[in-house]
Amino acid sequence: MRGLIVGNVKISTKGKRTPSCESGSLRVNPLMLHSGDEYRTVEEARLLDLICISGWAAEYRASPDTARTAAREAIERWVDLGLQFTQGAAGARMFDPAEAINFAKSLGFCGEDEFWEHRYVATGRRLIQDLRDKSVDADGSQRFSLRLERRFNLAHYAAGTNVRLHLPLPIEDASLGDLTVTPLVEDARIEPGRLVASVRVPPERTATVSADIAFRCQRGTAEMPDLQLYVRPHEGLIGATPRVEKLAQQLGISAREPLESMRSVWNFMFERMTLGVVHYDRVPSDAPLDWTIDTELFDCRLGAALIAALCRTAGIPARLRSGYTLYDIPFYHYWVEVWTDERGWLPFDLICWDLSLRGRDAAWRDTFFGSLDAHMTTEILPRSFTGFPSVQFPQAWHLLARPVERGAAFGVFANGTSALVYEDTLSFNAKAGPLLP
Repeated sequence: MRGLIVGNVKISTKGKRTPSCESGSLRVNPLMLHSGDEYRTVEEARLLDLICISGWAAEYRASPDTARTAAREAIERWVDLGLQFTQGAAGARMFDPAEAINFAKSLGFCGEDEFWEHRYVATGRRLIQDLRDKSVDADGSQRFSLRLERRFNLAHYAAGTNVRLHLPLPIEDASLGDLTVTPLVEDARIEPGRLVASVRVPPERTATVSADIAFRCQRGTAEMPDLQLYVRPHEGLIGATPRVEKLAQQLGISAREPLESMRSVWNFMFERMTLGVVHYDRVPSDAPLDWTIDTELFDCRLGAALIAALCRTAGIPARLRSGYTLYDIPFYHYWVEVWTDERGWLPFDLICWDLSLRGRDAAWRDTFFGSLDAHMTTEILPRSFTGFPSVQFPQAWHLLARPVERGAAFGVFANGTSALVYEDTLSFNAKAGPLLP
C-alpha cells in the first residue's frame, strides 16, 4: 500500500533501525513513519487478523494456526526493525494498523523483508487468478451468491429509538444483471444501490441489517449518460484546484486523446506516487488532492479521485465507482471510470500499483488499465450512493479486516477507544453454514 523514505534519508525511531534505500529512483513518503501514539490503539490480536488476511489468506483457510504463527513472526520481525507500539492498560502491545502495513511495505521496497512481495502481493495475485479460474457461463458471465451484513454501533441513540439503516446493494447496469435480493430483516425496502431498514434500537445499542444476494457479472457497454455531470470541477474528493490543473497541464492531458492522456496519468501514478494507507484526519478537507499530490501518497479512494480530477480539468468525463471485490477474500474498494467515445466507460484500478511491484512487473502493470474483474458495484458517484444515516463517525478512525468462513469482515473503528462504527461481513454461498464469530 505504501512506503517510507525518500532516497537514502533515514528517520530515527527511538534508536531502532529504519529501512534505508540507496536508490534515488525510489520515492517513498517519510510522513508514514510518524504515526504517533494517538493512532497506536489497536490490540495486537486484531492486527494479527489483518496481517493474516493480507498475507496468508489461502493458508488461513487450510490451517488458521499455521497462518497466524507466520503472521505473528512477521510482526516480531517488524518490531525488531523499528515498528513502534504502545502498551495497553493490561500491558498488551497496541499498534497502528496503517503504520504496520506501511512499514512492512517500505521494508519490502528496500529489499529488507519478504512480506510485501512474497506474501502481500502474491496473495493479491492468487486471489485474482482464483476468481478467473471459477466457472464462467457460455456468454462469459460469472454468477455469484452471497450474504452481506452490516453491523452498526447505535450507542448515541436511546434504546427503543426508531432509526433508519442502510445496507449496500448491487447496482444493475451493463456489468451486473439478474439481481435478486432477499432481505433478512423485517420492515425493509429495496432501493437502487441499497436496502433501507427501519430498526428499533435494542438495549445493547448495536443492530445488524443483512440480505442474501445473487447476481450475474457480465461484460457490457453502458449507455451514454449525461456526460456533463462527470466533467464538473468539484464533487466530493474530486477538486480541480490550481494545483491539480497545473499537474494536468504538465502531464499533457487532452480531451482529444483520452486514452493517451490516461497513459500519461497512469505512468505518473506509478513513477511519482506511492500507494498506501492514509489517516484521513490528516487530509485537509478543503484541498484533499493537493495534499495527495504534495505528499505523493494515495489510497484507492484518493487515487481514483485524483485521476478523475485530472481528467475533468481537460473536459474528459470521469467518475468514481465503489463496491466490493468478489475475490475469495473480498474487500471494499474504489476505482475510476473514464469515458471514451469509441469504447464508452472504461475502468482503471490502481490496485495494479501493488500487483506490479510498483510497476516493475510489466505483466501486471496494465492488468486493470481499461478492464476489470467481476465486482459488486454499490455506488456510482454522485448519483448512486449508499449513505450512512444513523451512523456517527469519530474525528479519527481506522479500518480493520478479519477472515470469516467463506469471506471476510471489514469495518471502521474509532481511534483511542477502538469502538465499532460499522462492520461489513461478506460471505459467499452463505446458506452453507454459519459465519465464524
